[in-house]
Formats: sequence, structure tokens, C-alpha cells
Amino acid sequence: QEFFVIPTELGSSIEYEDVPFKWMTGNYATIQSKVPPMFMVFMPTFVSGCYVDRLESAKAFFAEPSHSVAGTEKELAKVSDAVRDCAGLREREGAAVASYLKGLNGSGGEPASPAAGGAPGRGIR
Repeated sequence: QEFFVIPTELGSSIEYEDVPFKWMTGNYATIQSKVPPMFMVFMPTFVSGCYVDRLESAKAFFAEPSHSVAGTEKELAKVSDAVRDCAGLREREGAAVASYLKGLNGSGGEPASPAAGGAPGRGIR
């Protein structure tokens, strides 16, 4: 488990969110030699996020028999659903969120007005 702490934490920063997937795909054989086989099924979690292009790369990567252990397809399907949900949410609500956040700019963390997204005193902290 400790083996994945650094790449997972690194990926939690927006500017580095693609690094864990690139690390995993570039070092898959080494990871496979160090991690018990039962944990290799969870490698698709490195695809997590909102990026369909990374998901498509992952599908091609895990389609290779040497990159797929029993259960990988099922785990990839779960991750695929989450990525597509996130991407769809960004596409559908992204403009509204950006507008709301732009309204917060310079207002001390409070919405521009109650009609702009919340009651007074209920800003994002």
C-alpha cells in the first residue's frame, strides 16, 4: 500500500494530476514485480479524474494482455463511469461554477448576492 502513497498524493494537485497515470504506465512491469498480483487489479484507479482522453489511453493500455489481470476490465469500467460522470458534470455545470467563482473574486469569499448562489454569510470557506 505504501508503494502508491506518493503518486496518489501527487495526483491530488491539479497541476500534477496526470503524473500518476504516466508513472504507472511507464513503470507497469516494475510495479507488477513488486506488488502482489491481487492488487494489480486496482491499477485502473490511476486513470481517475475528469479527462476522457486519459481514459481512452488507459483503455488501450489495459487492452494489452500483459497489462490486464483478472478483474481489470471490471475495475476499468467503474473508473470509466466515474470519469465520464465527472467530465459530463464539468461540461454541463462548468460555466455556472466559473461564473459563481468569478463573482466571489474580491468579495471576501461571499457570493456577490443571495441571488448569485447563496445566502449572505454562507460563502465557500
